Amino acid sequence: MLQSYNGSMIKILIVEDAGRSMWTLQNFISYQGYSDVEATSCEVALDIIESASIDLILLNGALATREDCDFEKRLAAMHREDIPVIHMVDYQSSNESSTRIEIAKPFSMKALKLEIENAIEFRLYRRAIA
Repeated sequence: MLQSYNGSMIKILIVEDAGRSMWTLQNFISYQGYSDVEATSCEVALDIIESASIDLILLNGALATREDCDFEKRLAAMHREDIPVIHMVDYQSSNESSTRIEIAKPFSMKALKLEIENAIEFRLYRRAIA
């Protein structure tokens, strides 16, 4: 299991408004040995980010669009663009040069696990060389 740069348990913020999806993601994150925090809207998620140490964000892409929430721009305004965001989307973007991490629904838990591990390892690597 990976640990945060300060040695604590990795904390993942799940931003999801569908109850069944939230429950599935919570159980999966817990089973993988990570800590989770939940938000059912972008606004609540941004409030949590201001007050808690978050290592990764799982974001329902449709939720961000529906709320007209430019999530990553607002993260940057908070100087928290270092937190990786995995967008759970209904379709994957064809822009291969993008740095945005997307996983298309429906996705396998194995694919999600790999995306989470890669994003966290990359963040820890960037912190180590900074």
